[in-house]
Amino acid sequence: MRQRNSLAQAPLWVPGDPEAVRPVQRGETYPLFAAGVILGFVALFVCYSRGYLLLYGDAVAHLAIARRIMDSRWPGVAQLGGVWLPLPHVLMMPFAQRTEWWRNGLAGAFPSLGCYVFGVVGFHRLCRRLLTPRWALAATAFYGLNPNLLYLSTTALTEPVFVALLIWMAAMTVEFADAVRMGDAGA
Repeated sequence: MRQRNSLAQAPLWVPGDPEAVRPVQRGETYPLFAAGVILGFVALFVCYSRGYLLLYGDAVAHLAIARRIMDSRWPGVAQLGGVWLPLPHVLMMPFAQRTEWWRNGLAGAFPSLGCYVFGVVGFHRLCRRLLTPRWALAATAFYGLNPNLLYLSTTALTEPVFVALLIWMAAMTVEFADAVRMGDAGA
């Protein structure tokens, strides 16, 4: 007799095996979240002290778009424009209302730092579904310690938002596929 759906019935991990490829356990990402916050603020301190936050003209333009949504002759959603993706500007908008942060670039750094931190956590969550704990931590360290990513996490550019969303889409897709495979997906 031929066994049907044997792949769908196979467990994703063996309970009790610490080196098994398995989903993230509760509380496993808290240290990575804290490490991401610390690394992000160290990068912010280094870049801010050297005046690197507004090196790119795009960063200045993104901050100007975020500022003019609420502070212009005709404020409103129409100020978002049609070329740039609006999510980073909406995230920067509350910070850009403080004039000093808008001028020195800090208004764009805070949303980018948040996206960096959530990107690190999401990357680890994705890696835990695909790798053993040791290699997932190593991959997350390579991702989180990337100097270019650390710099971008201090600027008003759209890349940190895009990377964080891309990572979380991949992680949620893998988790959904595993849930479907295990038969845990909702109706």
